[in-house]
Amino acid sequence: MRNLVFILISLFSFNAFSAKVCNRTYQIRQILEEKLQKNCADITDADLATIQFFEIRYQANSEVTKLQSDDFQGMTSLQRLNLTQAALTEFPPGIFNGLTSLKSLWLVTAKFSEFPGGLFTDLQSLHTLWISGTNKGPAMQAIAPNAFVGLNSLRRLHLAYQALETLPPDLLIPTPNLEELDLGSNRLYHLPPKFLNHLTLLKELSLGGNYFKEFETDAFYGLSQLEFLSLPPVRFIDRDAFKDLTSLDTLFFANQCEVIESGLFSNTKRLRNLLIDGLQAETLPADLFAGLTSLEKLDMESTNLKTLPSGIFQGLPNLYDLHLSYSKALVLPPGIFANLSKLIFLGLDSTPLVRLDKEIFKDLISMREMNLRAAGIKTIDRNAFNGMPNLFRVNLNQNKLITLEPLIFLSNPLLREVNLAGNMLETLPSDVFSSKFFSTSAFVTLKDNPITPETRSMLSNQLGKRALFDDYDHLLSKSQNQ
Repeated sequence: MRNLVFILISLFSFNAFSAKVCNRTYQIRQILEEKLQKNCADITDADLATIQFFEIRYQANSEVTKLQSDDFQGMTSLQRLNLTQAALTEFPPGIFNGLTSLKSLWLVTAKFSEFPGGLFTDLQSLHTLWISGTNKGPAMQAIAPNAFVGLNSLRRLHLAYQALETLPPDLLIPTPNLEELDLGSNRLYHLPPKFLNHLTLLKELSLGGNYFKEFETDAFYGLSQLEFLSLPPVRFIDRDAFKDLTSLDTLFFANQCEVIESGLFSNTKRLRNLLIDGLQAETLPADLFAGLTSLEKLDMESTNLKTLPSGIFQGLPNLYDLHLSYSKALVLPPGIFANLSKLIFLGLDSTPLVRLDKEIFKDLISMREMNLRAAGIKTIDRNAFNGMPNLFRVNLNQNKLITLEPLIFLSNPLLREVNLAGNMLETLPSDVFSSKFFSTSAFVTLKDNPITPETRSMLSNQLGKRALFDDYDHLLSKSQNQ
């Protein structure tokens, strides 16, 4: 009799446990069976406790739109959970309860108007929370003030590509250990006052793609560990906005400022990468970049600049990448590139030059690539490229060149590509591309020029298949394969 009772109790327990697994959301059950190589009725607590990574994969005609509160029950060792392929309309209460080992969680909010609170109270070990938007439905427009309660170990929080217009003034990010915060590509006009100031260990902050018009002076107060900062276009930035960012390495600052004040970067001595595209200012302070001796890459494209102080780049001894393209009103003063001995790339695409004088590039001894496309260049001094022994590629496409000076590339033995397409070249001196004075490995693109038959014949004899008169890609590919 006692044995019969024991058997009945065992069968009852077994059936109850089987129902707990077999009654989970169909796609969850299917993944568990595949991962554990067992029928749902045979899966034990011990089996569930072995799972460290769980991902809902995309399946045509089987999209997950709803989950049950017990779908992840028993996965006590789970460390990574990826739900980005699930088009959920809600999260059932307690769905993440018991996942005390979880370190990374990826969610998608395709059909959420507001992200709820109280979901993460058990996730004390969570380091990374990625809540992404999608093009499958309307993006998230609001966040509950208590949405992140419980995330005391959080290091990375990504809330990009949503439709957030504002953040609750009492929104709590409970951890002071946060290192990455991504609020990019939302519709934010401002941040709550002092929203960031307690995040003193923050290293990466992305706010680009929002609708801010300006930043308050103390917006980044206390962020002395910040290394990466991406900002949206703004019309005004206070000169002290970056004063606490003493560890800043990279700043993406596409802006529409009509005035940039001296001293804006005076405390960002470690800055290596600086992008300030879209400036509406007509000029800049001469000392704007003073002290940025670590700066390696500077991008100032698509600006309204009309002139630059002649010595504005002279305090940048480590600059190797400089972009000044698409500034159609910019007139470069003499000596603007003086002392930039480490510069490797120079972009002046669609920036008016008209003439390249012999002194313009004289200090660019490390230069390897120059983009001078559509710069309105009519003449080039025969010594303009002197002093650049490492020059590898020069793009003079779509300028207004009628001819070239003799021996113009004599000092560039490593040259491999010269693009002269789309100019007005008719004739050329016989020694411009002669093997005695020009690299024997360089390709020269000459298509869309009114070159005379005599000149074309001369160039064909000198350059052979390296003279590209017609389709550049086709001929280059063909000649390299032979």
